[in-house]
Amino acid sequence: MLKKRLIPKLLIETKKIGEEQIAILVTTKGYQKKIAVGDPVSQAKIYEANFADELIFTDISGKNLDENDIFLTLLDKLSQEIFMPICVGGGVSKLEHFEQLLHAGCDKVSINSSLLDDFGFVTNASKNFGAQCVVGSLDFCTVNNNPVIYNWKLGAPTEIHLNDFCKKLEDSGAGELHLCDVQRDGFGNGLNYKVCSEISETLEIPIIISGGVGTADDFVEGFQLGGADAVAAGTYFCLRDQSPIQARSHVKTAGIPIRI
Repeated sequence: MLKKRLIPKLLIETKKIGEEQIAILVTTKGYQKKIAVGDPVSQAKIYEANFADELIFTDISGKNLDENDIFLTLLDKLSQEIFMPICVGGGVSKLEHFEQLLHAGCDKVSINSSLLDDFGFVTNASKNFGAQCVVGSLDFCTVNNNPVIYNWKLGAPTEIHLNDFCKKLEDSGAGELHLCDVQRDGFGNGLNYKVCSEISETLEIPIIISGGVGTADDFVEGFQLGGADAVAAGTYFCLRDQSPIQARSHVKTAGIPIRI
């Protein structure tokens, strides 16, 4: 049986301090409010020391990767100091970005906004670099009791049904999906394990669920009730006095197979 995974999320934004632009670690609330946390590399090293299974590292500036030298410089520094699996996303829109990120030491590449434009991009990336490298990152919200894709660039829901979109992504060659409930993001009121369960029952590829982790029990629910292969959390690890080691122990005690 494959072991479940705990994954800290690190969201990166560029901030101007004096005349210098720097990359800082932030957490979000409902994809609107942003809270500065500190240095992303230092935080990543803490997660590594606490035996996180991997990291999700995402730039949320909205810049195309070609125009984001600050983020690329940060990734270069991170890859030299962190020796654990890293999934990177933010501004990925072409195959050259995959090649660039994988060459920089990333293990997986996350695609978000580009998914809404072209499923062929997923197929080509999977063929060229392997499905295991391609992660479809989907933001969603609930409208009239139906989960739909949320377009974070527009700050609004679409009319695209989440379940149908996930199936198309799997058929197009995505090796893994990361689902985040925008309406729960940063609030700590629990994961949307019901939506995760519906999707995990229809797909064969691994599912990561995030958005809403507030207690260690939420990890357990994500695995037991949501059928998730991994649970990711940002605010929980950054702003609450909790570590991956503590969460892992709680999950293990619940009888869930996890690396310990």
